[in-house]
Amino acid sequence: MPSIREKEADRYTGHHTRAELVDALVLTPSPFLQPRLDDEMFLSRLSNEATSRSFMTMVLKVLMQMNFDVISALALGTLPQEARGALNTHFANDKLNHGDKSPAVYAMFIVDENGMPPTKADVIEILSVMGEYIGEDSDDLVRKVDTQFSGKKRAWRYAYKDETQRAHAAFIEGMEKRLDIADDEGDTPEPASNATRSDDADAPKPPSNSDTPSQITETVYTQSGGEEDDDTMDQPIPCGISEVGFSITPYKRIADHERHMNSNDIMNLFEASAKHLFGNKYSVEGYVVARVVEPTLVGLSEAVISRLACSYTDLGGGFNARLAGLNVQGLNNLPTIQADARLRREAWIMHEANEDMVNVEDERVRVEERIAYFEARIAARHKRHNEATEQYINAAEEYIYQSERLANIRQQIKEQNEKIREFVREAEESHNPNWLQDLKEFCEGKK
Repeated sequence: MPSIREKEADRYTGHHTRAELVDALVLTPSPFLQPRLDDEMFLSRLSNEATSRSFMTMVLKVLMQMNFDVISALALGTLPQEARGALNTHFANDKLNHGDKSPAVYAMFIVDENGMPPTKADVIEILSVMGEYIGEDSDDLVRKVDTQFSGKKRAWRYAYKDETQRAHAAFIEGMEKRLDIADDEGDTPEPASNATRSDDADAPKPPSNSDTPSQITETVYTQSGGEEDDDTMDQPIPCGISEVGFSITPYKRIADHERHMNSNDIMNLFEASAKHLFGNKYSVEGYVVARVVEPTLVGLSEAVISRLACSYTDLGGGFNARLAGLNVQGLNNLPTIQADARLRREAWIMHEANEDMVNVEDERVRVEERIAYFEARIAARHKRHNEATEQYINAAEEYIYQSERLANIRQQIKEQNEKIREFVREAEESHNPNWLQDLKEFCEGKK
């Protein structure tokens, strides 16, 4: 049975334009009746018709900052694979043209060398190590896991705070539910909504054409809608595991995550546990998914993209244990309207000219394609309706014709019956009961 993460992916990728996707993204609460960490934040912005319209307009602006193929790959959790294929040029151009010159929202994934997520069996082992790591009497394991990456030297480097331990427990519980291995009788960990994410540096189906991403249609974990394969333990988990963040220097931030420097402790512990178990089989890698060119959209961009990527721990979709969009203070260190001549930096909100217009043009084309699609559907329905109406008219005319024929036949029968009755009446009137005697007498010459 598909997990909620897979169902959300299907729900988000079933749209052909950014405008259509907005409704699916802001739908709160979830149609799958599972509370999400960001439900309250979204609901507060949908309190009445006016705020809803304003909020949905802002969400559309967020999506307009993003390549549509990136949007689809984020929802499906296939971004690392697409980055090795159809989106390779897109990410290469972003790094070359923008680099760390403008703020951005990025997404991290833990994958193997081919960009595939860990297998279900491997994830179960990793979760076991994480559970033991935050448990009691785990000093030996803690030392082994802590030394997998250079950096902090303190013991329990990934869980030295109580709130971080609760966040780890919530992540483990969410992943177990997602993988359908949760023990229903087990203790429920404390909510992780108050856990501190150590991301304090600056944290915060369309018309087919040759330019659309492959969407990983041939991978072993593609959602098919058919019966689930019994042998899923050695298959990569569908949709992967992600982390979403904001930074004024996104590529530096991604590098910090990879080095476990001022990073996300849940993601770091997962990767360190994986390295402890499987060597260098799995590692995190990140991608810049949205260049934020509007100051008022910074926090919302991180929040919307976090929901799109299902990166929160509560449903086992990702490593984010805190609500996105609350920690974007690094933005205050950037020049806005005026360029910084001394540092030779351009104003970051002026970087919208090229990529943003590409997305605007892409959305215009997509909307036109959708209009043409619906016009064709309406025309086809009208054609079928007209054909059916013509058949009804022909049938009605045939019915009228046959009715008239039947009426004529009935009239003829009536007239014939009247003639018969007249004949019988005349025959009865002219009837002579002595006709035989008269005939005899006539023959005998008596008459």
